[in-house]
Amino acid sequence: MAEPRLIQDIVAAAVAKPRSVVVGESAAFLHELARTTPRLRLHKHSSIDLGFTYAKHYAVSDRRLARSLAFRRISTGEEERAVRIRSYYGSVRVASIPDTCFQLTKWVGLEEACVAAEYALHRQIVTLAEFDRAGFTTRKGAARYRQLRNLVTPWAESPRESELKLAMWRAGLPAPCQQVSIYEPGARRFLGRVDFMFPCGLIIEYDGASKYREPVFDIDGNYQGEETIAAELSRQKRIALYGYEFLRIDHAAFTDGMGVKAIADRLDWLRQYPRDNRRWLWKAKGKAWKEPGDAGWLNPGGVPQQSES
Repeated sequence: MAEPRLIQDIVAAAVAKPRSVVVGESAAFLHELARTTPRLRLHKHSSIDLGFTYAKHYAVSDRRLARSLAFRRISTGEEERAVRIRSYYGSVRVASIPDTCFQLTKWVGLEEACVAAEYALHRQIVTLAEFDRAGFTTRKGAARYRQLRNLVTPWAESPRESELKLAMWRAGLPAPCQQVSIYEPGARRFLGRVDFMFPCGLIIEYDGASKYREPVFDIDGNYQGEETIAAELSRQKRIALYGYEFLRIDHAAFTDGMGVKAIADRLDWLRQYPRDNRRWLWKAKGKAWKEPGDAGWLNPGGVPQQSES
């Protein structure tokens, strides 16, 4: 949940500027979108972002608020697509979620925009079609948005999973498959689903800091944490019997970069010594990101590539 004091400050600043639209990081905060790990560590909001379609602005009487304000120029389209969010402190206009993510690519960074967009897609409060209809791909300064659109999928089940995906992309790794269902050959019995898998059989699972710490209780109130861990290990063993290899990345390995390095090293090894995949049977939601040549890939440096029919 958003902190009440920050909500109060954002709303107060927007109410003082009736023609403004809350944009960027402030809009993401009011939409309650996820944030990246580095931004969470700041434990504070960098600024209050207010957008206007005109260049002239007037001072805010509250000096404390004035020091934290950032005025942004927005298009008339962004203003027209703004939605109204009501809170205990008042009602304000806020950039739509697709516009908010577009703004994050410009003013904060690609990682922050991708984590926010995938979180919204996973919660089903926005669709990829809504991003496409907003027409960002031909707008001035849209190169980073095109890259964002190549990266975003609706399949990441947690913000940290999105961050791991971006770290693999930043490292220059090939796109793995995402949300992969694995079946027993012959009987076609479902064995389990994994976060990421490279076609060479390397499975990547992200173990967040709280994955096994959250209390799990049965209908009678009995603690079931051990059963959860046992079920996870049993699933891994069933899948590994058919020659798949697991690499689990925990919070520490992700943070210091050793996790992505381990992925790259194992991929190099499996290229040299490939596994026998003749009995493998699996189906993925899709690739974790689009690569050049994929249908729908958008060229970050120029004209969008046409999808193949």
